[in-house]
Amino acid sequence: MRGFEIIAEGGTMPVRGTVKSAGYDFCAREDCIIPGRGTGLVRTGVTAFMAADEWLMLKARSSLALKKHLIAGAGVVDADYYPNEIGFVIHNHSDEDYLVKAGGRIGQGIFVKYLLAQGDEAQVTRDGGFGSTD
Repeated sequence: MRGFEIIAEGGTMPVRGTVKSAGYDFCAREDCIIPGRGTGLVRTGVTAFMAADEWLMLKARSSLALKKHLIAGAGVVDADYYPNEIGFVIHNHSDEDYLVKAGGRIGQGIFVKYLLAQGDEAQVTRDGGFGSTD
């Protein structure tokens, strides 16, 4: 079972744009500025839940990458990230600041299954959101 929950004011439920879209479009929950040649965090007000052997890949919208030079980085949301808010780390490769408006589509999320390596013995459990596993 996988899906999304709105957890903060301004959050919008992610949706697929077409019946054959792999990704769910995410919107910004508030205005924010991505500085020229800089990086910013775009909060969505949404969390995702999924099976233990799945993760959510976050990618920038292709039109923003092409037209505005905005690229998503750090785009792995693990199953144990739930119930924390999903945020898109966006790198601005242009010289101009970019205003992300509340409700504007900023990226997409794609659910993906993964495999474990032989001998994997991970024991640590997550306790928090961004940067919590150091």
